[in-house]
Amino acid sequence: MFVDLALPCAIFCAVSVAAIAHQIVHTPPQLFNGGVRELARNHAVKTSFLARRLLPPIEALAQQLPDVPALQRLTNKCDNAAKMAANPWGMGGKEVISASVLSALLGGVVGALIVHRVTAHAAGGWMMGALFGGVLPYFRFSDISKKRFWGIHRDLPSAIDMLALSMQAGLDFTRSLHRLTLEMHADNPLRFELALVLDRLALGLSRQESLKEFYQRVPIQSVRDFVGSVVQSEIYGTPLKEALTTQAHTMRTMRSQQAEQTASRAAILLLGPLMLIFLSVFLLLLGPFIIKGIRGELF
Repeated sequence: MFVDLALPCAIFCAVSVAAIAHQIVHTPPQLFNGGVRELARNHAVKTSFLARRLLPPIEALAQQLPDVPALQRLTNKCDNAAKMAANPWGMGGKEVISASVLSALLGGVVGALIVHRVTAHAAGGWMMGALFGGVLPYFRFSDISKKRFWGIHRDLPSAIDMLALSMQAGLDFTRSLHRLTLEMHADNPLRFELALVLDRLALGLSRQESLKEFYQRVPIQSVRDFVGSVVQSEIYGTPLKEALTTQAHTMRTMRSQQAEQTASRAAILLLGPLMLIFLSVFLLLLGPFIIKGIRGELF
């Protein structure tokens, strides 16, 4: 026999919301130390209504999270996920965790109300809604990361070609990179990453360190090959423009091979839907005769 937990769940949510509101009122605003997160946050606050309404409670709750080892490991994992997604809304690891907590509370309330209307038992709906709401921000960041990685993988060969042409025209690597970022679209994820590499170079980091940070933010094979070719060219003293030209040609060849493999797999994946279509047509045509045969009314 199930126990109706609608009232305890509602009381728990009310107490949680009241505690969070109290922390928001008594917590000073978070001050960023500058950099990518501050720029992303300011842009989100100016352009997004949701960011203006949701960021204050998320940041207030993030500042109340304790610095315990178990939570620190989770914070580091969420922080890596946020960096790979280019820190949407300027959020870091603690902000992702606080957003998951708030989303879990909201998901629990919605799930409890839905299940309570259907079965009059809110316990299962509360747990499922809280679980779904808790993991939703993390999976949202992972989805953003995958889309960014695909865009970078798609545009990187052409960008390397432009770098090689600029270096053949007499520019060095840094100036070629700067010229490339000026010519790319503002919303291009590759432009964002290359501009971040330029910022790190301007702060005094070496080319190897800046490019290795680029690979840490975008850990895909094409970026790894690009960073490896530039670093090896600098270590062994080989001409960088020739290495970049060869790297761009290799990336385009690999991308063509991947497209051919995807196309060949698509024909196999279509067999299942085609078989279902043929079965449906077969049932529509012969279904009445089969039913009459079963009833003995065919002849």
